Amino acid sequence: MTAAEPVAAELVVDLSSTAPPRDNLGSLVPAVRDLKVAVEGDRATFTWQPPADAQDGDRYAWRQLSITEETLYEPTDATSVTVPLSADGQTCVEVVVVRSGKQSATPQDACAS
Repeated sequence: MTAAEPVAAELVVDLSSTAPPRDNLGSLVPAVRDLKVAVEGDRATFTWQPPADAQDGDRYAWRQLSITEETLYEPTDATSVTVPLSADGQTCVEVVVVRSGKQSATPQDACAS
């Protein structure tokens, strides 16, 4: 008895379709829009707009980014947050939309110097 030799299979993918890719992960949560920062004195205020397809029940979560420690998201219903400026020269915040227990697939961030 002889072992069968492997057979190469050819995969053909049609890339000519103009349809957008399907969300095979089950309704990805969109990101906030227009995340901006304004500095006044020793504080930075970060503001954002809801996603284009905002839904009832959408909330937000934000966290101040740090290179020395992991920070946790803080939930909010507001579309802004004010934080003290960091002593190291840069203050950064990351914001996500929270929808039905899932968060944005692409967090948005902005920094104040």
